[in-house]
Amino acid sequence: MLRLAYAAQATGGMGRRAAARLASLQQLRPLQATATDQQASEQAAAKPQYELVVSLSDFDLKKSKLRLDAYLAAKLPAASRARLQASIKEGLVVVNGRQQAKASYGVKPGDVICCSVLPPPPLEAAPELLPLEIVYEDEHLLVINKAADMVMHPSPGHYSGTLVNALLHHCQLPAMQLGKGAAAPLSLEGAAAVAAAAAADDGSSCGNGSGGGGEAQPPAAAEKQHEQAEQQQDAAGSLASASLHSEQSELEEEDEEEGGFQLLPAGTAGTADGTVRPGIVHRLDKGTTGLLVVAKTDAAHLSLAQQFKDRTVSRSYVAITLGMPRPPEGRVATNIGRDLRDRKKMAAFAYASAHGRTAASNYRLLEPLAGGAAALVQWRLETGRTHQIRVHAKHIGHPLFADDTYSSLAAAGSIVGLAAVGGGPLAAAAKPNCTSTLDAQQAETARYLYELRNNRQKVCSPPDFVQDPAKAGLKFLQYCTEAAPTPGDTYVNVTLQFVDSCNKDKPTKLTIQGLVRQCQAGGQAQDPLLQPWQEDSIKIAVQPVPPNYTCPAGLENITRDTEETNFTPMWEFDHLVENAMKYKLWPEQQAGAANGLPVCTGGTSYLTTSMVDSCYNNATGQYQGYGLIEWNDCTAKPQNQTFFASGTLLPRSECPWPMLLNSTAPNGEESGYDPAFDFTKPPAPAPAPTPAPSPLTGCFSDAALAFVDGSNPKALAKASQVWNKLNTTVALAVVWPTSAEQVAAAVKCARDAGVQAVPRGGGHSYQGYSVAAGAVTISLDLMNATTVAADQQTAVVQGGSRFGQLYFNVNNQTSGTKAAVGGTCPPVGAGALLGGGLGFLTRQHGLGCDSFISARMVDAEGNILTASADENSDLLAALCGAGNGNYGIVTDFTIKLWDLPPGNLTLAEFYAAKKDAKGQLAFLRWFQDSWTPSADPRIGVQVNPMGGDDGIAVTVQFSGNKKELEALLTADGLFSGAAKVGFSLAPKDVRYREMPWIDTVVYNAGYTAVKKPNDLLNFAAMEVYRPYFKLKSFFAMEALPDKALQAMLDWVPKVVHYGGYIEIDMLGPKSASSAIPANATGFVHRSALYSIQYGAEWDQESETANVLPLIEEIQATLNPYFAPERPAFINYLDVQIGPQPMTSYFGDNAGWLEAVKDKYDPTGFWSTNPLSIPGAGSSSDSVPAPAPDAAPADSPAPDSAPAPTPAPSSTAGSAAAGLGSVLLTAAVALLSVALMY
Repeated sequence: MLRLAYAAQATGGMGRRAAARLASLQQLRPLQATATDQQASEQAAAKPQYELVVSLSDFDLKKSKLRLDAYLAAKLPAASRARLQASIKEGLVVVNGRQQAKASYGVKPGDVICCSVLPPPPLEAAPELLPLEIVYEDEHLLVINKAADMVMHPSPGHYSGTLVNALLHHCQLPAMQLGKGAAAPLSLEGAAAVAAAAAADDGSSCGNGSGGGGEAQPPAAAEKQHEQAEQQQDAAGSLASASLHSEQSELEEEDEEEGGFQLLPAGTAGTADGTVRPGIVHRLDKGTTGLLVVAKTDAAHLSLAQQFKDRTVSRSYVAITLGMPRPPEGRVATNIGRDLRDRKKMAAFAYASAHGRTAASNYRLLEPLAGGAAALVQWRLETGRTHQIRVHAKHIGHPLFADDTYSSLAAAGSIVGLAAVGGGPLAAAAKPNCTSTLDAQQAETARYLYELRNNRQKVCSPPDFVQDPAKAGLKFLQYCTEAAPTPGDTYVNVTLQFVDSCNKDKPTKLTIQGLVRQCQAGGQAQDPLLQPWQEDSIKIAVQPVPPNYTCPAGLENITRDTEETNFTPMWEFDHLVENAMKYKLWPEQQAGAANGLPVCTGGTSYLTTSMVDSCYNNATGQYQGYGLIEWNDCTAKPQNQTFFASGTLLPRSECPWPMLLNSTAPNGEESGYDPAFDFTKPPAPAPAPTPAPSPLTGCFSDAALAFVDGSNPKALAKASQVWNKLNTTVALAVVWPTSAEQVAAAVKCARDAGVQAVPRGGGHSYQGYSVAAGAVTISLDLMNATTVAADQQTAVVQGGSRFGQLYFNVNNQTSGTKAAVGGTCPPVGAGALLGGGLGFLTRQHGLGCDSFISARMVDAEGNILTASADENSDLLAALCGAGNGNYGIVTDFTIKLWDLPPGNLTLAEFYAAKKDAKGQLAFLRWFQDSWTPSADPRIGVQVNPMGGDDGIAVTVQFSGNKKELEALLTADGLFSGAAKVGFSLAPKDVRYREMPWIDTVVYNAGYTAVKKPNDLLNFAAMEVYRPYFKLKSFFAMEALPDKALQAMLDWVPKVVHYGGYIEIDMLGPKSASSAIPANATGFVHRSALYSIQYGAEWDQESETANVLPLIEEIQATLNPYFAPERPAFINYLDVQIGPQPMTSYFGDNAGWLEAVKDKYDPTGFWSTNPLSIPGAGSSSDSVPAPAPDAAPADSPAPDSAPAPTPAPSSTAGSAAAGLGSVLLTAAVALLSVALMY
C-alpha cells in the first residue's frame, strides 16, 4: 500500500488532529462497493490503496476551495480525472471515516482521505491488414522495420492501427486480450495456444512451423494464470503502475524492462493493465522508425528477453539533433521518469534518485549539418526507458529535430532554413569549457602546443621540453576546449605564463590556440599527442646502438639527407623518437617506472633530436631504428642518450598531430601566439538578463513579495552581488520574503514557473553559490531577528541573521549573561551554523550546530516542516554539519544559549619563534603533539604562521580570568624553553586582555569598522571591502609529520603579498565537539586535532593569475598527508577538494546523509551546488542510520558540553512531500563555468 502523508501547517494543533485521524484509519472496515464491475470494486475497497492527509499547502493562494476530484487528480497523476470521479461515485473514497460520493466535495486542511481507484477496462486487439515491412523471418522470430507514427500496441486513444494489430493479421491470430504480470512468456506461439484453447479456433499461427513445439494451454490454466496476475498486481499495492500503463497513450510507449505479459483470448477479464503485446520483446516510440524483434516461440521469447535484460543486445539509433553535442562523444546517465509538471512528457532527474528509473545513453557525433546548427548523431542505449533518446538529447541541450514534444518547432524550422541556403557557421558558439586545474592529459596537450609554438620562433626560443614547468617559470593558467565542426576535433585555447629570456626574464603571458584531433585506428581511439603514429604500435626504450645494425626484412634504410628527396622519412623518424620519448617514456617515468630516462635537475632541457640508424617501409608506414637526443641543460655538462624506437605511421591527413591556429593578434606575426589575448581575465558582465517570465513576477506580486527582476537590470545586478568578487553571476530575479509563509510562497512561485530557487542567508558562500543564472535567489536579509526566550535558556534565530546580529541580540537581551556559539566573522550569515560553526567557544560548548534544538524549513513544494528530536529527527541530525544547501530553506532555528562565567573572559596574544625558523617548526610540533591533546576545554586557540622572521601569531580566548589562564599556559609547557620544547617564549611576551564576551566578539572580528558592540550591526561598513578570494581546508585527524608542517611555513611567505594566510584552529580530544559520536550528526570530523584553513584574499583582479597557482601548489603539497579521504570543512566549500568530495566533507556519514537527501529531496531539486549531497536512490519512507557510536572512553565530555545528539532514526509515517525537497539558508547557486578556477 502506497502511503502519502502531508504535514498540516494550519494553526491550532492541526497537525495533532490530522495524526489522530490517521490513527482512526486503522479502525476502518472494508467498503461495500456498488460498482458495475462488482469484483473489481470489492477488490479495490477491501484494501485501500492510498491514504492522504490534506495540507494547507495543497491550496492555491488565490483559491479558497478545492474539490475532492481535483485534489485526488493532483495527488494521483497516473489516474485520469474521469476514472477518479467514477471511483468516487462507486463509493471507493472515504473522507474522515465516511464514504464520500460527491466529486465536488470541498476538502479541508486536516482531512484524511482513504481511497482506491477503479482499474481501467481491459483492451482488445483485433487483426488488421496493415503495411508491415518484414526484414527477416524464420520459424523462431520476425525482424520488422517499424514505420514512423505507428503505435506499438493498443491503449486508450490507440485502439487500432497498431503494430500488434498488424502482427495478429500477419500471423492469422484471432482477437485477444492480455493482462500484465503472468508468468508465461509473450510469444506469438503462446498467444496462439491460448487463443486456440479458449476460442476453439483451428486457425494457424506463425508458431506452427517446424520450430513450433508448445502445447495449447487449457482454459483452466489460463484462468489460473490470470488469477495469479491479479494477485501479483494486488500484492504490489501500486495503482500508480497500473494507471501509468492504462493511460499510456499520453506517453506512447513505456520502459522496455517491465517484465513479461500474459495473452488472454478475447472476452476474458484482463488485469488493470489491459495492454496487448503478442511477441513483442522491446519497443520503439510512436514517432521512431527502426528494427524490432518479435518472438514467435516461447523459447525465442525467453532467450531474447533474457538478452535484453542482461544488456548483451547492442542497439544503436541515428537521429538529427538541434546543434552539435559537445563533446562530440559522451555518455548521458540520469534517471528518467514522468515529468512533474506535464504528465504527457518524461523528464530527466538526478541519477539514482528516487524519481524515475536509471537510464544511460551513449552518443557520438557523426556529421555536422547546416553549418553546425544541427547534427547527425548516433545513439547507443544501455537501458530502454520511455522516450530515452529524446529526453537525453534534451538533457544535454540538443533536442531532436522536429520533436514537437521536447523541442521547439520554430527552432526546427530555422534549421530547415539554414539547410536550404547551404548553412553556415553557428551565429553564437557555445561557451567553452575552461579550467585552471589541468589533469595529466590536458597538461601534456598544453605543453605540446607550447613547444610547437616555440619551434616556430625565429630567435630567443624558450625551452623546447620542460620536465618541471614550475622551475622553468612556465605556468599554465587556463585550459579551454570547445568542440569543432568535424567529429573528433576539439578547439583548444591555452593561456600560460613563461619567463621571457628575450625581455630580461620578464614573466610574460600568452595565449596559444590550436586544434586537436582524436582519430580512430584499429577500433581504438588514439592519443592525439602521439599522432600520426598508431599508439599501440609505438615502442621506445633507452638502448645503445648495436654494432653493424641492419634493417629487418621488408624495411629499407633511411639515409641521412637534408635534400627534399629523402628528407621526409628522416624527419618522420626524428618525430617518432622525440614524441615517443616526451609523451610515452617520460610519463611512464613520472608514474614511477625505472626506464633509464635522464632527469634534468635544473628543471629544463633544451634538446635536439637526430637520427642515427633507421629504416622504414613507405607503403606500410612502418618505421624502426635508433635516434639520439642531446640534453644540453640537465647537469653541468651535456648528455647524449640513444633510444630505440619503432612505430607505424597513420595517414597524416586523417590523424595529424595537434595543430596551431592562426593568431588573432593584429599583426598576425606569430601563428597561434596572441600576447594581447588574456583568457584568464573574467569576462565582462553578461548582458542584462531578460525579464523573468510574467507568470513568475505576477505570482510574486500576488503574494505581496518584494522582488527585483530583469526589468531593472542595474538593481538586479546589485542585488545579485555576493561577497566573492570572482563571481559576477546575475540571478533571474531576487526576492526578499519577510516570513516563513512568504518563503513558502516564493518557492511555490518559482516551482510553478519551472525555475529553480536558490536561498541566500548572507551571501558569503566561499564559491558564491547563493546566485545562479536562470534561477531565483530567495534572500532572507529581511528575516534577521533573534528572540531570546523568557527563561533565557534558548533563542529563536531567523535564517537571514548574521553572526553580528545574533551575538549582539543575545548579549543585549540577556544583559551579557549568555553566549551563542558560532563563527567569528560578523557579516557571515548565521545559517553557516548548518555546516558546523567553528569559533573560540567550540572547545568548551561544541559546534554551533550542536546547540540546535529545532529548525523550521520550507521544502520545494512550499510546505513548512519542523525538525526536532521528536519530529523529523533524522533531518535535524543531518542539518548539523551537512545542512548547507541540501535539504531545504531554513527559515529559523532554535538554539541553546550558554552561561558565561562571572566577570570577564581573557584574550592572550603572542608571537612564537620570531626570527627562528627551527623554533617555528618546533612550536607547531609542540602545538600539535603536546598542547592540543591536553589543553583545557575552556581554551580556544587560533594559530597563524606569518612567514619568515615574523614567527607564528597565536590568539587564545579563555572563559575565565588572566590569572587562571596564565597558570594553564604555564602548566601546558608554553614557557618551558628551547631545551625542552624547541622554542623560547617568556611570560612577558604574552599580552593579556580581560573583557566581556561581546567585546571578544568585537575584537576578534578583525574589521576596522567594528570598534564597539553596536558596530556588529553595521554590515554596510564591513562589506565595503569585497575581495577576490579562494580558500580551502583540511582537518588534521592525526598528527602531521614535520615535512607537512614545514611545507606550510615555507608557503606563507610566497603568498602573503596577495593576502594569503594559513589559519589553524585547535580542537582535540578534550573539545566538547569530540564528545559527540561522529555519526550522531552530519558533522563527521569529531575526532580532529585541529582544522586548517588556507588560501588568499586579494584586491586586484590582475593578481588572480598569480594567486591561484600558489594556492594549488600548497594543496598539491599537503594532499598526500591527508590522503585518501582529504577530510575538509564544508563551510570552506571547495569544488577542487578532490575526487571524492562526499568522503572529504562527510566521511562515513555520506551514506545515511544521502538517504536523508533521498527522503527529503528525492528529485534533487536543490542541487545547483555542484557539491550538494546526492540522493542514495532509497525509496523507503524510513531512512536507516547507524546508532551513534559511544564517545571515546579517554575523551569524556566536559561538564558544560551538550548531550550527544541522537542518531538519525526511522521516521516512517512522518510528514513527507511529493517533491520533498528541503534547502538550507547556507547560500547555494551554480557558479558560471567560465569563472570556475
